[in-house]
Amino acid sequence: MFTDCAYDATGNVVCTYRGMPFQCTENETPEEWAALLGAIDSGEVVVADHEPIPVVPPTPSEILAANTDTFIGLSKQASVAMTPLLISLQLGDATAAETAAAKAWQTYSRALKIVDLTAFNPDWPATPS
Repeated sequence: MFTDCAYDATGNVVCTYRGMPFQCTENETPEEWAALLGAIDSGEVVVADHEPIPVVPPTPSEILAANTDTFIGLSKQASVAMTPLLISLQLGDATAAETAAAKAWQTYSRALKIVDLTAFNPDWPATPS
């Protein structure tokens, strides 16, 4: 649950919980800890006094850069998966399962190309199984 817990110079406990850093003192009650963890679980960004702080949204260029990185990674994954399947198809010795898998990966690869990379939370296609 908690990772990287340590005391800071003022004696506060600083921890990471589900990827979010926060700090609190040892004087807080179990109820206060529960409220803090509930706020974190609900997606709020919290500070030491448990007050939510606004999340600064990414800029359009940051969104595009992050989505482009994701697109490149998913495209590489599709390419690696398709290569042996397409070779089998070209050689004429692909099994029915390989043919179906090749079609699924090609469909996925085409679906990746139409994802709106400028969207904050694009709808990425499901990876073939």
